[in-house]
Amino acid sequence: MKKIALGAITNYINSIHPFINFIANARAYGYKLDKLIICYSHGYKSEVLERLKQTVDVDLIQLNYDPEFRKELKNFDLSKKEIDFFLRTPEFDYHKLIPYGKRRNLVLLKALITEPKLDYLFFIDTDVNPSLLMSADGRTQTINFFGRHLSYLKKENVVITTSDYSGYYIIPPLEFKGVKKLLTGLQKRKAYKRVKNLENNLSLANPKQNQIRKTNKILGGNHALDLNYIKKLSPYYSTSYIYNGIFYLGRGEDTLLGLEVPDQKHKIIDIDTLIFHDLYGNFPKKPDIRDKNVQKRLFYACTGWLGRNPFLNWYLKEKNLISREKFKNRYKTQKNALKIGAPLLAKYTQNNDFNLLPNIFSAAWLQLDQMVENYENLSKNWNSVTDKIIERSKK
Repeated sequence: MKKIALGAITNYINSIHPFINFIANARAYGYKLDKLIICYSHGYKSEVLERLKQTVDVDLIQLNYDPEFRKELKNFDLSKKEIDFFLRTPEFDYHKLIPYGKRRNLVLLKALITEPKLDYLFFIDTDVNPSLLMSADGRTQTINFFGRHLSYLKKENVVITTSDYSGYYIIPPLEFKGVKKLLTGLQKRKAYKRVKNLENNLSLANPKQNQIRKTNKILGGNHALDLNYIKKLSPYYSTSYIYNGIFYLGRGEDTLLGLEVPDQKHKIIDIDTLIFHDLYGNFPKKPDIRDKNVQKRLFYACTGWLGRNPFLNWYLKEKNLISREKFKNRYKTQKNALKIGAPLLAKYTQNNDFNLLPNIFSAAWLQLDQMVENYENLSKNWNSVTDKIIERSKK
């Protein structure tokens, strides 16, 4: 029987939810979860961990300090330098932040070296549930989450299955004159329809799965990997950068994986299963940009896209997916648009933090060379490590 693991990344493990929800969902539909792999950075509650261990075999990975995991990696002939590269994040000691991609890679590495061998790894986030949001008042419908993914993941040459979320969009409804300029500056212009009013801001799910298709877009909290395609699974990568002494995390650690996997043979399938994402943790409360918590979430989403975009556009250029001229034009267009849109957002929200976005944009672009170097180092180490894992599996 194929072996299945559930993976997640978090700062703290303070609750059995949503893990217990997915464990119960698997059991309800006849699936056994062989592992729950959680990569955490700050801490956990012992009683929560014990409760989870009563229901599933739990493996914890502690970022920056995990002697047991370090020993396991050493047994796969990884060098000290390679182990330190994946386990250590010097910035954490000072900033207490770790790039999202680094976290996911540790969960993936753990799954790849687990014995007996695991076949499938499902990634969820801590604010999703194995149900579909059916109405604005919070009515949900439970679905066979694992079965929906596996019915396509088991097909030949399908490397990853994924889908979007139901719930409110990450950018709340915005109604001011410069919205389109703001979105252009964030490289989110296509999101305008989603943010122009409250009705469009909410996505509801269709339980019938009418839109199953090939895709190159992966959602971090709703995707599953076939671990047997180890050499097709490029590492997760997300950027980080500093502005005015503050460490910011780029978004989109799953973006490159979505672009790397598909070719003439291998596929990523969107299974049209929009699991419920409770973005603000208070659904069905409607998001209001006047709410300081909503503003804070939006600000860090913006800084995440501003950190992602320089590297993403460089990558697209290097892969000949956009021209060199388009690469340069995107920089100019986005910079000019943000100079208009960000101050208008600051005025609209009466929050001066948004006035910082044009300077943050420039700071991120100035650190593009470092982002590229970090990515190239990651690719080099990942290729070496996966070769060693494959070689070990032959013994």
